[in-house]
Amino acid sequence: MGERGTVFLVGETDLERTRHFYERWGFARIAVGRVIGGPAEYLVVVAGLTRIPFRTVFLAILTGAYGSAFCMSFLGAWSLVEPWLAMGLAALLVLVLIGVFYLLQWHHKRQLAP
Repeated sequence: MGERGTVFLVGETDLERTRHFYERWGFARIAVGRVIGGPAEYLVVVAGLTRIPFRTVFLAILTGAYGSAFCMSFLGAWSLVEPWLAMGLAALLVLVLIGVFYLLQWHHKRQLAP
């Protein structure tokens, strides 16, 4: 896609902010975004548009994907034994991941504040 395509999609100002953001939190945000999916998946896509090394992005995506797959397999096995417990654990897992995501975001904003 190149630099020009990235600037066209994201904008020059946002691209610089995104690069700074991923220099600091890249791996963790990509991995957590991959686990959560949905709107957080946008972080994974934008990470591919920045100059983060391919290997870093790829390892973060694998980390998130394997973490997600393990959790879903575990919950699937539990749903055969205790369906209500599995549903409760799944809901708790989603809340914990969203909490981690927002905690990282809060911490990042706090670091930027004077």
